Amino acid sequence: CNHPCFGKRASLLRIQKARQPITIQSRPAPSLQIAITNHTLQKRLPVTMGRKKIDIKKISSEKNRHVTFNKRRVGLMKKAMELSILCGCEVGLMVFFDDKMNIYSSSNIDDLIRRYHDFEGSYENLDNNDIYHLQPGRASSFKGSGKKGKVEE
Repeated sequence: CNHPCFGKRASLLRIQKARQPITIQSRPAPSLQIAITNHTLQKRLPVTMGRKKIDIKKISSEKNRHVTFNKRRVGLMKKAMELSILCGCEVGLMVFFDDKMNIYSSSNIDDLIRRYHDFEGSYENLDNNDIYHLQPGRASSFKGSGKKGKVEE
């Protein structure tokens, strides 16, 4: 048979092509693309649903409330640590839950509390009613209730 896919000549061509160097190129996530000679194979990472928005209200299930508290407590303390390290500021955080107190402080907590009591400058005070005034992703976008003033004793 004289067809180019058959015979000794075709076998030699396949062997020669197999011995040619293979070029591999890759890109970072979300997709990884690998090029092998003239053929391109593309592998995609699995598509996930992403994060769901939740209603900000008290969680009715006690078990779920404890799990959520523990996860968010750790995240909050990590953010406080990062803020202190990255910006060089002093951070004090106290969280009370189920008759237990969790404290994070970038310096001595007693010194921070004393400094709070002695502070005479202006301040900004936020509470739970301000949650819907905050716009995510924009640090300067806070449109609070205007509760600014001096520390009063």
